[in-house]
Order: sequence, then structure tokens, then C-alpha cells
Amino acid sequence: MRKRFSEAQIHAFLRAVAAGTPVIDVCWNHCISRSTFYGWKARHGAAIHAEVRRLQQLERENARLREALARASPESAIGDPRFFSNSTKMTAGTGATL
Repeated sequence: MRKRFSEAQIHAFLRAVAAGTPVIDVCWNHCISRSTFYGWKARHGAAIHAEVRRLQQLERENARLREALARASPESAIGDPRFFSNSTKMTAGTGATL
């Protein structure tokens, strides 16, 4: 029997609900029943929660390392909001924006 959704798609649906999207919206948008969704959650839910916990741990570590780097080199551009912004792209070696 051919599966309609891949494991990656199922994990994406579960992550969407973990991020706050209501279950009924995910089920409606992807034409699946709630019982199917909850079956997937029972089978794959532990993996999703482990991924979420790991991501949160990495985000906390990243923030801690950014603070340590900013304290170690105050003259660097770490404190500059443009350093982390995706809206302004700096060219290498120049102060010009693209």
C-alpha cells in the first residue's frame, strides 16, 4: 500500500501543531482526519518533542555564546543590529549595502 505522506511531511505537520497551529487547521489544510493526526502523534510525537527541546537548547547556547563574544570584543559589530538582520546585506569588506 502506497503511503500518501512521507515521514518528513508527517513530522512537518506535527511540528506545525507544536508551534501553535490548531490541529483542526492542519488537518483541514492537508485533508487528513483528526484520528489520523493523533495516530501519527502517538507514533512520532516523541521525536518531535526531542527536536523541539534540542532546538531550544541550541538557541539558548547560541544566545549565551553571542553574549560572551560581545563581552570579549566590544569593538566588534556584534552589538550592531545590522549584524543579525536579514533585511540589509553587507558586502564583504565595504560598508555599502546591496
